[in-house]
Amino acid sequence: MTDPDQLRVGQTDVETSLAETARLRAQVAAYRAALATNSPAAAQEVSELFLSQTPEAMAARLREESLLSSECDRLTRVVQDHESTIGDLRVRIWNLGANVVELQGKLAESRSAGAPPVPDLDEGTTVLGEKVRFNDLTIVKGIGPRIADMLDNAGIKTWWDLRNSDVAVLNVLLQQAGPRFRVHDPGTWSHQAGLLARGEWQQFKTFTDGLDGHHGPS
Repeated sequence: MTDPDQLRVGQTDVETSLAETARLRAQVAAYRAALATNSPAAAQEVSELFLSQTPEAMAARLREESLLSSECDRLTRVVQDHESTIGDLRVRIWNLGANVVELQGKLAESRSAGAPPVPDLDEGTTVLGEKVRFNDLTIVKGIGPRIADMLDNAGIKTWWDLRNSDVAVLNVLLQQAGPRFRVHDPGTWSHQAGLLARGEWQQFKTFTDGLDGHHGPS
């Protein structure tokens, strides 16, 4: 697709050439008017003007003028079409952005709906043998600080959010994060997050103890 800015430059060049042609036409018309007055000086100027141009050159000039005029009209139409298309795309992008915001709001509402009460974090600390902070995604095996930040930026901020996240969506996020993260398998993250959200500490410990320890860089 041709760059609209390049088309505008081409159109400007064509319009400049047309303006020069119009100037020459006006000059010839003025000479013709002068000839009508039978002025010797005007006759001399007109004679010099046409003697400097061969018939072939004059014919070529007229053909060039016709081609330039047609090209100018074509470029004008192309620019107008591009501007119309760009305007339509801007409207679509704005509408899509509004839809995304609305869907994100509905998704956040659906995730928070039915969330269990805050579990006993002290009990979790005792069972897991480490300090448990509410909604700390790094407790999930396979999630480190960088992936936790990535999930947070994607709107997955709590254990319950992660519990209700589709594995396919998690895989897409990992793919977009780059090669270092594509080795991760988020297949168990939702289950782990559900156990944490419900305060099922022993079940979480038993489950994660049975997982393979290799999860790639996090």
